Amino acid sequence: MRKLASVCGISHQTLRNWVNLYKKFGKEGVEKNKSIKKKIPQDIEKRIMLLKEQIPSLSIKKAKKLLNEIGIKVSEKGIWRVWRDYGLINNKRKKEKGIISFLFVQPTPELEDKLLLVKKFVKKNDYKIAAKIINNIPALPESPILREIPEKFLTLRRRLERLCLEMGEIPYPQFLKKVSFIRKKLENKGYIYSSIITDFLELDALGWMRKIEQTIPVFERLEKKLRGVKDRALWFLFYYEKASTCCLLLKMTEALKYIKKCRELLYSLPYPYYWEYYGDLLTYLGEYKKALFFYKKAYEKETDPQILSRLALKIASYGYGMDGDYIKCKKMLTKAVHIKSSLIFGANYIVL
Repeated sequence: MRKLASVCGISHQTLRNWVNLYKKFGKEGVEKNKSIKKKIPQDIEKRIMLLKEQIPSLSIKKAKKLLNEIGIKVSEKGIWRVWRDYGLINNKRKKEKGIISFLFVQPTPELEDKLLLVKKFVKKNDYKIAAKIINNIPALPESPILREIPEKFLTLRRRLERLCLEMGEIPYPQFLKKVSFIRKKLENKGYIYSSIITDFLELDALGWMRKIEQTIPVFERLEKKLRGVKDRALWFLFYYEKASTCCLLLKMTEALKYIKKCRELLYSLPYPYYWEYYGDLLTYLGEYKKALFFYKKAYEKETDPQILSRLALKIASYGYGMDGDYIKCKKMLTKAVHIKSSLIFGANYIVL
């Protein structure tokens, strides 16, 4: 029951109540029962969403107070539900994949049904109707269908999601140009929360392009937007980017300050993604044994084949390879099956 409730995005108690009602009264009993909350009207839903978009640091209690002042009566649970549906609230599931997790939500049967409908119209080349349906969905799970709809038909949020799916596949200068354009448009519309994601994506692109000096204004802008935000996952990502940049600029004293902040936040972020990235920071300091501890810890808990392959490569390189244990090193490299062959060839060359 708990697993099914998690997939549906509701509490297990709510699901249990629905099942009991269905057993007693059938479908009509479930639909008519007063204990099941009515959906918040769409216009009010959008106002609740905009509050969080415009003020990322806003708490549920303060949001309720602001809504009460303009005559809108919504419970704290109702506000939380809207923010969750729009992907504006972080939860345990969202903390597992870094900044992309702040954009996409977990798939539910209802979302899957809507995406199937979108696919039908895409197959008919009726992109306008497909875009109309997908644009009206509050937040999406990661879905390749977005890439099949021309950008001109998509909202800014959908264009940002589409761009994330293209990350690593299009040249970084082109990616940077697109994400900067979307960021400016979002800022002009007051969508600050979504623009925070674009800032992180800009930092990533500039890092790959080694345009380190250009990251300074991005950091300044991002820090202002994050002021007052309580989300520890976002702050970890911010300090990670700051520490990485300081290392590249050889500002090691400053880098150590941010690495320490990451370590403090790590206690409240017990997920493979953060263990791996903290391990990466330790390698910048030459702390390979400590990094190996976090890589192994992440490897034991991770389930994604692509990430497991990446971790296997890091364990082989920073662990067994540096210790001269080449038999274990080669054995670990065989587990890195999802990493591009060129990288594996380079790693094998080092071992041989």
